[in-house]
Amino acid sequence: MSIKRILPILLIALALAGCDFLKKALTKGVAHTASRINSIQALGASKEFAFVDIEYVFTGTGVTDERAVFGREGSDARDTVQIELQGTIYADVDTLTPNTDYTYTLWLLDGEDLEEYDKVTVKTLPVIEIATPADTFTGDAVELKWKKLSYEGEDYLTYEVAIYDAEGIDLADPDIEALLELADPVEGPTEVVLDASDTEGSHIFGVSPPVLAKPYVVKVATKKGIGDKLSNKSTAFKPFLWVHL
Repeated sequence: MSIKRILPILLIALALAGCDFLKKALTKGVAHTASRINSIQALGASKEFAFVDIEYVFTGTGVTDERAVFGREGSDARDTVQIELQGTIYADVDTLTPNTDYTYTLWLLDGEDLEEYDKVTVKTLPVIEIATPADTFTGDAVELKWKKLSYEGEDYLTYEVAIYDAEGIDLADPDIEALLELADPVEGPTEVVLDASDTEGSHIFGVSPPVLAKPYVVKVATKKGIGDKLSNKSTAFKPFLWVHL
Protein backbone atom coordinates (compact mmCIF):
# COMPACT_ATOMS: atom_id res chain seq x y z
CA MET A 1 0.00 0.00 0.00
CA SER A 2 1.43 3.41 -0.91
CA ILE A 3 2.16 6.20 1.54
CA LYS A 4 -0.56 8.32 -0.12
CA ARG A 5 -3.18 5.71 0.80
CA ILE A 6 -1.82 5.06 4.31
CA LEU A 7 -1.71 8.73 5.31
CA PRO A 8 -5.49 9.43 5.08
CA ILE A 9 -6.26 6.22 6.99
CA LEU A 10 -3.73 7.17 9.69
CA LEU A 11 -5.19 10.66 9.98
CA ILE A 12 -8.71 9.27 10.34
CA ALA A 13 -7.53 6.82 13.02
CA LEU A 14 -5.78 9.60 14.93
CA ALA A 15 -8.87 11.80 14.64
CA LEU A 16 -11.09 9.02 16.02
CA ALA A 17 -8.60 8.37 18.83
CA GLY A 18 -8.55 12.07 19.57
CA CYS A 19 -12.34 12.22 19.68
CA ASP A 20 -12.41 9.24 22.01
CA PHE A 21 -9.79 10.86 24.25
CA LEU A 22 -11.73 14.13 24.25
CA LYS A 23 -14.94 12.31 25.12
CA LYS A 24 -13.24 10.56 28.03
CA ALA A 25 -11.78 13.87 29.18
CA LEU A 26 -15.19 15.54 29.03
CA THR A 27 -16.82 12.86 31.13
CA LYS A 28 -14.44 13.54 34.01
CA GLY A 29 -15.72 15.87 36.67
CA VAL A 30 -14.02 18.03 39.27
CA ALA A 31 -13.40 16.80 42.81
CA HIS A 32 -13.09 19.06 45.84
CA THR A 33 -11.77 17.26 48.90
CA ALA A 34 -11.37 17.97 52.59
CA SER A 35 -10.27 16.17 55.72
CA ARG A 36 -11.72 16.44 59.20
CA ILE A 37 -9.84 15.13 62.20
CA ASN A 38 -10.68 15.07 65.89
CA SER A 39 -7.92 14.16 68.30
CA ILE A 40 -7.90 13.60 72.05
CA GLN A 41 -4.76 13.91 74.12
CA ALA A 42 -5.99 12.15 77.24
CA LEU A 43 -4.12 11.19 80.40
CA GLY A 44 -1.12 9.16 79.27
CA ALA A 45 -2.62 8.34 75.84
CA SER A 46 -4.06 9.86 72.69
CA LYS A 47 -6.80 9.01 70.21
CA GLU A 48 -7.23 10.24 66.65
CA PHE A 49 -10.38 10.12 64.53
CA ALA A 50 -9.91 11.23 60.91
CA PHE A 51 -12.64 11.51 58.29
CA VAL A 52 -12.70 12.45 54.59
CA ASP A 53 -15.21 14.60 52.68
CA ILE A 54 -15.45 14.61 48.88
CA GLU A 55 -17.57 16.93 46.76
CA TYR A 56 -17.74 15.74 43.14
CA VAL A 57 -19.09 18.04 40.45
CA PHE A 58 -20.03 16.24 37.22
CA THR A 59 -18.94 18.84 34.68
CA GLY A 60 -18.70 16.46 31.71
CA THR A 61 -21.22 14.95 29.33
CA GLY A 62 -22.96 11.62 29.34
CA VAL A 63 -23.69 11.37 33.07
CA THR A 64 -27.25 10.06 33.06
CA ASP A 65 -26.97 7.70 36.04
CA GLU A 66 -28.69 8.79 39.22
CA ARG A 67 -26.37 7.05 41.66
CA ALA A 68 -22.64 7.07 42.28
CA VAL A 69 -20.64 4.55 44.30
CA PHE A 70 -17.51 5.44 46.28
CA GLY A 71 -14.96 2.94 47.56
CA ARG A 72 -11.64 3.42 49.35
CA GLU A 73 -8.54 1.54 48.25
CA GLY A 74 -7.84 -1.29 50.69
CA SER A 75 -11.46 -1.45 51.90
CA ASP A 76 -14.29 -3.68 50.64
CA ALA A 77 -16.91 -1.17 51.76
CA ARG A 78 -18.93 0.56 49.03
CA ASP A 79 -21.13 3.58 49.68
CA THR A 80 -23.88 4.60 47.25
CA VAL A 81 -24.96 8.24 47.03
CA GLN A 82 -27.52 10.07 44.92
CA ILE A 83 -25.92 12.15 42.17
CA GLU A 84 -26.47 15.90 42.41
CA LEU A 85 -25.08 17.56 39.28
CA GLN A 86 -24.34 20.80 41.11
CA GLY A 87 -22.22 18.91 43.66
CA THR A 88 -22.44 15.33 44.94
CA ILE A 89 -21.26 15.10 48.56
CA TYR A 90 -19.71 11.95 49.99
CA ALA A 91 -18.33 11.54 53.52
CA ASP A 92 -16.14 8.62 54.53
CA VAL A 93 -16.94 8.29 58.23
CA ASP A 94 -14.61 5.36 58.89
CA THR A 95 -11.82 6.07 61.35
CA LEU A 96 -8.78 6.82 59.21
CA THR A 97 -5.13 7.50 59.99
CA PRO A 98 -3.96 11.13 60.26
CA ASN A 99 -1.50 12.54 57.72
CA THR A 100 -2.06 9.66 55.28
CA ASP A 101 -2.93 9.45 51.56
CA TYR A 102 -6.12 7.61 50.59
CA THR A 103 -7.33 6.85 47.07
CA TYR A 104 -11.05 6.62 46.31
CA THR A 105 -12.64 5.11 43.23
CA LEU A 106 -15.86 6.60 41.88
CA TRP A 107 -18.17 4.30 39.94
CA LEU A 108 -21.48 5.03 38.21
CA LEU A 109 -24.24 2.56 38.99
CA ASP A 110 -26.10 1.38 35.90
CA GLY A 111 -28.71 -1.05 37.12
CA GLU A 112 -26.58 -3.58 38.98
CA ASP A 113 -23.41 -2.89 36.98
CA LEU A 114 -20.60 -0.63 38.17
CA GLU A 115 -18.73 1.46 35.62
CA GLU A 116 -15.49 3.02 36.86
CA TYR A 117 -15.64 6.78 36.33
CA ASP A 118 -12.78 8.48 38.20
CA LYS A 119 -10.23 8.25 41.04
CA VAL A 120 -9.74 10.83 43.78
CA THR A 121 -6.79 11.03 46.18
CA VAL A 122 -7.15 12.70 49.57
CA LYS A 123 -4.56 13.25 52.29
CA THR A 124 -5.88 13.43 55.82
CA LEU A 125 -4.82 16.24 58.12
CA PRO A 126 -2.19 15.90 60.84
CA VAL A 127 -3.34 16.31 64.45
CA ILE A 128 -2.88 19.52 66.42
CA GLU A 129 -0.34 18.77 69.14
CA ILE A 130 -1.24 20.41 72.47
CA ALA A 131 1.81 20.99 74.69
CA THR A 132 0.19 22.50 77.80
CA PRO A 133 -1.59 22.30 80.19
CA ALA A 134 -0.25 19.14 81.82
CA ASP A 135 -2.51 16.20 82.67
CA THR A 136 -2.54 17.42 86.27
CA PHE A 137 -2.13 21.19 86.41
CA THR A 138 -1.22 23.10 89.58
CA GLY A 139 -0.67 26.68 88.34
CA ASP A 140 -2.69 29.82 88.97
CA ALA A 141 -3.74 30.37 85.34
CA VAL A 142 -4.28 27.98 82.44
CA GLU A 143 -1.88 28.64 79.59
CA LEU A 144 -2.75 26.70 76.45
CA LYS A 145 0.10 26.03 74.00
CA TRP A 146 -0.06 24.07 70.76
CA LYS A 147 2.17 23.39 67.77
CA LYS A 148 1.33 25.25 64.56
CA LEU A 149 -0.35 22.95 62.05
CA SER A 150 1.11 22.59 58.56
CA TYR A 151 -0.54 20.66 55.75
CA GLU A 152 0.59 20.13 52.17
CA GLY A 153 3.16 22.92 52.46
CA GLU A 154 0.76 25.49 53.94
CA ASP A 155 0.58 26.75 57.52
CA TYR A 156 -2.65 27.22 59.44
CA LEU A 157 -2.43 30.59 61.16
CA THR A 158 -5.98 31.12 62.53
CA TYR A 159 -7.35 28.99 65.39
CA GLU A 160 -10.23 29.02 67.83
CA VAL A 161 -9.58 28.05 71.46
CA ALA A 162 -11.95 27.39 74.36
CA ILE A 163 -12.03 25.81 77.81
CA TYR A 164 -14.90 23.66 79.12
CA ASP A 165 -16.04 22.20 82.42
CA ALA A 166 -15.25 18.46 82.16
CA GLU A 167 -17.38 17.32 85.08
CA GLY A 168 -18.67 13.79 84.34
CA ILE A 169 -16.07 13.07 81.62
CA ASP A 170 -13.61 10.22 82.15
CA LEU A 171 -10.28 12.03 81.93
CA ALA A 172 -8.33 8.80 81.41
CA ASP A 173 -10.60 7.51 78.63
CA PRO A 174 -12.79 10.36 77.36
CA ASP A 175 -15.53 9.67 74.82
CA ILE A 176 -15.14 11.62 71.56
CA GLU A 177 -18.90 12.09 71.18
CA ALA A 178 -19.13 13.64 74.65
CA LEU A 179 -16.31 16.06 73.79
CA LEU A 180 -17.83 16.99 70.43
CA GLU A 181 -21.14 17.74 72.15
CA LEU A 182 -19.58 20.25 74.57
CA ALA A 183 -21.50 23.43 73.82
CA ASP A 184 -21.15 25.82 76.78
CA PRO A 185 -17.54 26.86 77.26
CA VAL A 186 -16.42 28.39 80.52
CA GLU A 187 -14.48 30.78 78.31
CA GLY A 188 -14.28 31.18 74.52
CA PRO A 189 -14.29 30.43 71.72
CA THR A 190 -11.50 32.94 71.23
CA GLU A 191 -9.75 33.50 67.90
CA VAL A 192 -5.95 33.37 67.94
CA VAL A 193 -4.00 34.45 64.84
CA LEU A 194 -0.35 33.44 64.49
CA ASP A 195 2.39 35.13 62.51
CA ALA A 196 3.99 33.21 59.65
CA SER A 197 7.22 33.00 61.67
CA ASP A 198 5.53 31.44 64.72
CA THR A 199 6.06 27.76 65.42
CA GLU A 200 3.39 27.51 68.13
CA GLY A 201 0.28 29.21 69.38
CA SER A 202 -0.55 30.20 72.95
CA HIS A 203 -3.42 31.66 74.92
CA ILE A 204 -3.91 32.33 78.65
CA PHE A 205 -7.47 31.81 79.88
CA GLY A 206 -8.96 34.06 82.56
CA VAL A 207 -10.68 31.23 84.43
CA SER A 208 -10.17 31.42 88.21
CA PRO A 209 -8.52 28.46 89.97
CA PRO A 210 -10.85 25.94 91.65
CA VAL A 211 -11.12 25.76 95.43
CA LEU A 212 -9.53 22.31 95.51
CA ALA A 213 -9.60 20.35 92.24
CA LYS A 214 -11.74 20.41 89.12
CA PRO A 215 -11.61 18.69 85.68
CA TYR A 216 -11.48 20.81 82.53
CA VAL A 217 -11.07 20.31 78.78
CA VAL A 218 -9.22 22.72 76.49
CA LYS A 219 -9.99 22.74 72.78
CA VAL A 220 -8.03 24.03 69.78
CA ALA A 221 -9.48 24.03 66.25
CA THR A 222 -8.48 25.38 62.87
CA LYS A 223 -10.94 28.01 61.74
CA LYS A 224 -13.17 27.32 58.75
CA GLY A 225 -13.33 30.01 56.08
CA ILE A 226 -16.57 31.91 55.55
CA GLY A 227 -18.62 30.31 52.78
CA ASP A 228 -16.47 27.19 52.55
CA LYS A 229 -18.73 24.30 51.57
CA LEU A 230 -15.96 21.83 52.35
CA SER A 231 -13.03 22.74 54.49
CA ASN A 232 -10.16 20.96 56.18
CA LYS A 233 -10.67 21.06 59.93
CA SER A 234 -8.46 19.73 62.68
CA THR A 235 -9.74 19.80 66.26
CA ALA A 236 -7.79 18.79 69.36
CA PHE A 237 -9.06 18.22 72.90
CA LYS A 238 -6.96 17.99 76.07
CA PRO A 239 -8.69 16.94 79.31
CA PHE A 240 -6.83 17.80 82.50
CA LEU A 241 -7.30 18.03 86.25
CA TRP A 242 -6.68 21.46 87.78
CA VAL A 243 -5.47 21.08 91.35
CA HIS A 244 -5.02 24.39 93.14
CA LEU A 245 -2.32 24.11 95.81
